[in-house]
Amino acid sequence: MELNDLFDYPAILRTKENINKLKALQTNLIDLNIQENSIILIGRTSKYIQKFQLFSEEIKINSEIKFNCSCEDFLYRYAHILNDADLLFQPEEFEKAIKNSPTKTNKLSVLFGCKHCVSFARYLKNHQTKVNNFIQGRRNSND
Repeated sequence: MELNDLFDYPAILRTKENINKLKALQTNLIDLNIQENSIILIGRTSKYIQKFQLFSEEIKINSEIKFNCSCEDFLYRYAHILNDADLLFQPEEFEKAIKNSPTKTNKLSVLFGCKHCVSFARYLKNHQTKVNNFIQGRRNSND
């Protein structure tokens, strides 16, 4: 899965209600951690935390990604499916959720994320240059 796969809801999940809820969210980058082969970006949307691991040296819309969110929707609707596809970031934090398939909340096993993940992905897209400059600055200060 690539970062750009999270910019818009898949057709099966795209409802007016989902789109309106997404528009109301405020999202910010709160931390980042530079790894040898990836970047871990941590965002906050409302009271929930999103963690994205991008397998690139900077934010690119086609970066391969693993991700998670601390909200209940993510826990019960997406964690199990993302884990099965090896796309769940830090699966050890979701042990209980990944044991049970979401038979009621995601019957079609749609490989996606919650509205907070969509909002954070869009934030990274819209602030790509600013965040990449911040990443470069963090790299330079570690040299």
